[in-house]
Amino acid sequence: MDNQIALVDRNRVKTFSLPYGLHVGNVLAIGGRVDHIWAAGQFGLALFDGDRFHTIAGEADSDFRGVSGVVETADGDFWLNQTTGLARIPAAEIANRLRDPHLDFSMISSIFAMA
Repeated sequence: MDNQIALVDRNRVKTFSLPYGLHVGNVLAIGGRVDHIWAAGQFGLALFDGDRFHTIAGEADSDFRGVSGVVETADGDFWLNQTTGLARIPAAEIANRLRDPHLDFSMISSIFAMA
């Protein structure tokens, strides 16, 4: 099902979907750390703040499409594999976004793009 993630905590199950801001289509990857979780899918990337998901856009309002792999490095940089290639979100951008979820990611650095 599109736009759904279930969180299982002991005997409780909580489902996150559109009302919680999750709008990535078919969820293909989940990753992150205790204080932030990423959901990635066919239509984009979202950051979970503990309550709800926030859609993430790259430079010039570009969307992350077809994200099928995510990994966060020990120093906090976030790498993702998408249909156009690899992209990196620097740790400083993530920290800024966690402090203010209304900020846009303006310094997404694509390191490889497929023509």
